[in-house]
Amino acid sequence: MPLPQRQEPQPSIPRPGPGPELVPPKPPRRRFRWAVAALIAGGLGAALWWQLRPEPGLGGPGGGPAPVIPTAVTENRRIERVLRLTGTTAAEKYVNIVSPRLRGSRSRQGLQTGGRVGIAANVTVRSTSSVATQATMSSLSQTGVVTSSNAAASRGGGVAGGGGGGAQNTRLQAATSRVRTGGTATGNVQLSAAAAATAMGTSGLGSTANYLTGGSSGPPARRRRGDFHLQLQKLAPAGTMVKKGDVIAEFDRQYMLTRLDDYAAAVAMHKANYRKSQAETEVKRKAHTESVDAAKAGLDKAELDIKTIPVLSAIQAERTRLAREEAEAEYRRRLEEIKFQRISEDAELRQAELEMREAEVELRRARNNAEKLIVRAPMDGMVVLLDVFRHGEFGRVKEGDELWSGQPFLQVVDLSSMIVKAKVNQLDVEELRIGQRARVRFDAFPDLELPARVYSIGTVAKARQYRPEYVREVPVVLKLERTDPRVIPDLSVSADVIVEASEAELPVIPRSAVFRDEPGGPAYVFVKRGGGWERRPVELGTGNHVFVAVQRGLEPGEVVATRRPEAARGSGD
Repeated sequence: MPLPQRQEPQPSIPRPGPGPELVPPKPPRRRFRWAVAALIAGGLGAALWWQLRPEPGLGGPGGGPAPVIPTAVTENRRIERVLRLTGTTAAEKYVNIVSPRLRGSRSRQGLQTGGRVGIAANVTVRSTSSVATQATMSSLSQTGVVTSSNAAASRGGGVAGGGGGGAQNTRLQAATSRVRTGGTATGNVQLSAAAAATAMGTSGLGSTANYLTGGSSGPPARRRRGDFHLQLQKLAPAGTMVKKGDVIAEFDRQYMLTRLDDYAAAVAMHKANYRKSQAETEVKRKAHTESVDAAKAGLDKAELDIKTIPVLSAIQAERTRLAREEAEAEYRRRLEEIKFQRISEDAELRQAELEMREAEVELRRARNNAEKLIVRAPMDGMVVLLDVFRHGEFGRVKEGDELWSGQPFLQVVDLSSMIVKAKVNQLDVEELRIGQRARVRFDAFPDLELPARVYSIGTVAKARQYRPEYVREVPVVLKLERTDPRVIPDLSVSADVIVEASEAELPVIPRSAVFRDEPGGPAYVFVKRGGGWERRPVELGTGNHVFVAVQRGLEPGEVVATRRPEAARGSGD
């Protein structure tokens, strides 16, 4: 009977306690990424080498790689040779507005009435004693008293009597005079200059007129301005579009309107004085005629008295004969006075008439001056303000500026007739011709280009202001063929004048691709053929500073070298 096996106790395996987690190892990276990158880099390097590979037979010195030759591709197009000018825009049709030229007497000559009642330094007051004196003389003559007076007495001056009539005439003057001056009675009473100046002032406008602004005396600063100063009171803003007849500027008219009123009053006074002189002249002539008639009556009476000599004593007879001779002499003198009296009276009337005409002329001038001080636009256009000299520097004209006569201060320009004023160097002017086309570009508007043509070329060169005297330029005017609302005067521009242009599209290459063995020799190019360069003669056409057209020798699309290949240099030279 088998013995029972002893079962050994199984050793117990202890369970591991909590410990660090085991992370499975990362799989190895794939190395194919590096392979792809290396493949791409190799492809790019191969492509670059292919482009820059040396051409066979054109290796560098010592068999090394040849230098890279820059190339250009021939293409068909028109080519132009231009001359670049710079200048500014202006208007062909414009009007310069200048400050008005005012006319008139600066000494207020027309306000004086030449010794008659009016606005004058010396005021003359005429009385009616002249008429009374002549009437009294006529009555005395008729009563047998023969008077003797000169031409001045007949015009109202002092009367001198003949024989015993002198005292009576003196008393007559004193009785008929209205005003006494300096203790002497006269028919024409003239106030002294001092009295007239006290009453009316030296300017004739009153005793306080001299101290008003613009008077003939007073402070020098005020007297300097006077009636003819030109101070801008209103001015149209720059860029304003105006119509013909619109007010664009106005000067201060206060003094000129005052002057106009003064001359209007002076004209009315001169007319009244002229009519008064006419009336006085008529009265004088009638009085002189009456004196001639009185002298004739005295002579007739003396003739009748001569007939009484037989019955008179010797003394009375002698007195009668002397009285007849005196009456005859007086009558003859009166007759001879008529011619000179008429000449004197006509001269006085003419003087009064001329003074009246002078005042009327000054009145018209003052009226015209007042109208000139309001400046109106002579045409439709835009207002452009000019620079004036102010306080030692130039500045844009503005309201309040005081200008001198004939000074330009603004323009009215027609924007539909814009031109370009430019200058060209004296060496390049021989290439310009009137009528050549041009393209104008504006610095203020880079996207704007307008066509133009050469309108005029100056005949005299001028030196530039800030250049040496030997650097001369010729003025050139370009006329725009198309306008734009943005184009205004005084814009800086550049103009490309087309001096020469190809008639048709030709192959065009850079000037650096054209070679010559000697200056002025035949031109040739290097054309790429396969792996080398072919030297080919060409016939050139129109060109500019950068490109040139090829009339014969090249076809569009061919590649030319812009630098002489080294291998071809030896064979070419």
